[in-house]
Amino acid sequence: MLRKHSEIIDKLTERVKNYYSTFNSNRIFSIYSMVDLESVNEFGGVGAWLQQYNHVLSSFAHAIGKIEVVNVVMDVHLEEKSSLYNGRDYAVGTTECNTPQGKKIFNEEWVLNRKGVWVNCNIVPKETNSE
Repeated sequence: MLRKHSEIIDKLTERVKNYYSTFNSNRIFSIYSMVDLESVNEFGGVGAWLQQYNHVLSSFAHAIGKIEVVNVVMDVHLEEKSSLYNGRDYAVGTTECNTPQGKKIFNEEWVLNRKGVWVNCNIVPKETNSE
């Protein structure tokens, strides 16, 4: 079980790094496929959400610039029921990055979707409040 858990963390870490790599290449629709669509209903459905998402992500990308991932730390919660994540497996953690503005640490929230793929719960990377 420990080995399986370690493999899941490794796979998720690669997924997080791929998210930021995709972000850097400004491939909005590729990033869209990495976001938790179950939470989209809170924003008025996929169409309204996609329009909002494109605007917010583009604004964030313009403000932050390129993101270089330095370290990803994830805590995976398998078979732990949480209403926050609709009873799905989830992971929380942080990603330490270098940006043109300096070091940033982003909070990570990922869930395992119905297809068995880890997807991001954040619309854009959320910076931690701690230093």
